Amino acid sequence: MTENDVMDGLTAVFQEVFHRPSLILDPGWTAADLDGWDSLRHVEIILRTEARFGIRLEAAALDGLRSIADLAALVRAVALAGAEPG
Repeated sequence: MTENDVMDGLTAVFQEVFHRPSLILDPGWTAADLDGWDSLRHVEIILRTEARFGIRLEAAALDGLRSIADLAALVRAVALAGAEPG
């Protein structure tokens, strides 16, 4: 899974959550940069992200997220770790 794959998936999640089909994400954005990104929407973003990528994000890992780039890096790391033979 590439960084572009993750950003494309996250863009789709944010478009759905915010009901803005033309929304283009900036990796540097934080919750303060997107109107309506409150705690309820944050939970919805996480749940839809988990569903879209078929992953489970641990609460402890979510505490350190500050930007969309942080979320993208976490999603990619968790997805790649789950894809490793084991």
